[in-house]
Amino acid sequence: MTDAPPLATAAAPRPGYRLFAVGALAALALAAFTGHKLLVMAKLRGDLEGIEPRTLRLAYPVRRLSADTQEFALTDPARREDAWTIQLSTEQAARHRVDDVLVVRCDGDECYLPDSVYVSDGNMLFDAALLTLELVGAAVCLLVLAGRWRAARAARRGDHLPQVRVRR
Repeated sequence: MTDAPPLATAAAPRPGYRLFAVGALAALALAAFTGHKLLVMAKLRGDLEGIEPRTLRLAYPVRRLSADTQEFALTDPARREDAWTIQLSTEQAARHRVDDVLVVRCDGDECYLPDSVYVSDGNMLFDAALLTLELVGAAVCLLVLAGRWRAARAARRGDHLPQVRVRR
């Protein structure tokens, strides 16, 4: 073992603009997706206007999606040509039988009961927290970018050099 001083290590290079620009764009894209999902969820819950409740008939099982989830077809007795689907958990399916009339809200061809997991309070809170994190991440990336831009601009102007005043 020697008593030699440790080797000097070079400072790690600072990430450039690209990393933070990509981070900001990714965070904003995720925030747009999460924000749209929260908007649709609020409409499906009835918190916002836009998706009216429908009375549809539970027609027949379409397929089993997992051990505790099954997809069913829904039909509108007034309009025979339209068909929608709904995913029911085992507990929800036990409460309803084929030919039961359900009051649901539909987004496209997928319908949801008021007690669906997709529109539950827990899912709304989780997505709201996720949206907050995405927006904070985008803000941090944009603030770092702005700081680097200002520092580079100051360096180009020579603001980092000491100011010398000439007396006459």
